[in-house]
Amino acid sequence: VRVPTAGNATRAQVTLEAARRGLALFDDTWALGLWIFSTNLEGNRDYKELVPIGPLSSQRSTLERALAGIKPSNGDTGLYDTVLAAYKTVQDQWEAGRINSVVLMTDGKNEDANGISQQELLKELKRIKDPERPVQMVIIGIGNEVSKTELTAITKVTGGGVFVTEDPAKIGDIFLQAISLRPPATR
Repeated sequence: VRVPTAGNATRAQVTLEAARRGLALFDDTWALGLWIFSTNLEGNRDYKELVPIGPLSSQRSTLERALAGIKPSNGDTGLYDTVLAAYKTVQDQWEAGRINSVVLMTDGKNEDANGISQQELLKELKRIKDPERPVQMVIIGIGNEVSKTELTAITKVTGGGVFVTEDPAKIGDIFLQAISLRPPATR
């Protein structure tokens, strides 16, 4: 599927370019990791960690190389399984004094027939949500296949926000809006 507002690039190309542009907006005080997701990337698992969460000051070039090496998948979008796994990972690695968030970029809606349902995802997020260790979801949807309603249901539970655009040139503004949603770090 091509995105006319992005020089007819594919949705996957647009999403990767948006991630690359977004990475450039974060300064070295951040800690970031990088996952990709589709369906059945590693066995039945829909996601794959390319770079574990770590200081951007020491792994910016690793993240840039990992982004450059991502090839679009032929799989569907394993959104719900990935959201839950990413949320749990950040919650498990939660750090006081930092803003702990998942920034998820997607070019589609959940299409994983073998994954958890939206109802199961929302129920589990409500169950594991911990006010003492808050993890906010910031979801950026790119392209016209994204369901803002589907994504907003997630952030209603976790906190955060949803931003949807068909124009990858607007990614800088979207990242700035997303970052401004984040609460101050707790001490």
